[in-house]
Amino acid sequence: MRRSALKSAAIALATGAALTILASAPCYAGFITDPNPGGVKLYNDDANSNVSSFIANVGNGGPTVGVHTTGNSQTGSGFAIIKPMRDSLLTQVVFTPTDPTLFTAFNFRGQIAPTGYTGIIKLTIVDVSDIHFDFTFSGVAGPNSDFASLGVYSPDLDTIKSATIWADAGESFKTIKQIQFTERPETTTTEVPEPLTMSLFAAGLAGIAGLRRRKSNSGAAAA
Repeated sequence: MRRSALKSAAIALATGAALTILASAPCYAGFITDPNPGGVKLYNDDANSNVSSFIANVGNGGPTVGVHTTGNSQTGSGFAIIKPMRDSLLTQVVFTPTDPTLFTAFNFRGQIAPTGYTGIIKLTIVDVSDIHFDFTFSGVAGPNSDFASLGVYSPDLDTIKSATIWADAGESFKTIKQIQFTERPETTTTEVPEPLTMSLFAAGLAGIAGLRRRKSNSGAAAA
């Protein structure tokens, strides 16, 4: 009876410690809107004309980002300003960092075209684990005037696999500009279980091992 109770207690200690260790592992909460957006601006080495995709850098010569537009677009060289071609509507822009583990925040500005203006812009972030986070910004200034910077960030340093800017139904963009990404800060520390947690875990394992030895010795004596 006592042996059974000791075994149960040892197993409970080991299980509880293991659960504590698991709970201490990183668990990403995702992205939230950013009240103070910042970052490094997207940069084009060369001008683009009548394209639906191109490669840009975060900063001059920095990490690369693929850009895809729904509706052919044009850009100048330097800090990226994306505009539709004369006979095209710019309704969606997708930014895909080459390294999906690099950026933790994204923001942009621009103008909404007058036709179909609703003052609504949508943003979808896909994180490194392929989880989608959808945001809707309403009351956006326009048309034909710059809207304030819109953006998101991850408080727990989740990273961006892609960021998609959507115009509302019937809307299109006159420009998308001042596109910025923020890199994940370098970390020099590694999360490890607290000493008490490890002690509990070790005590539980030692208790189970002791019970097994005692049972083995009892069996040998009986033989």
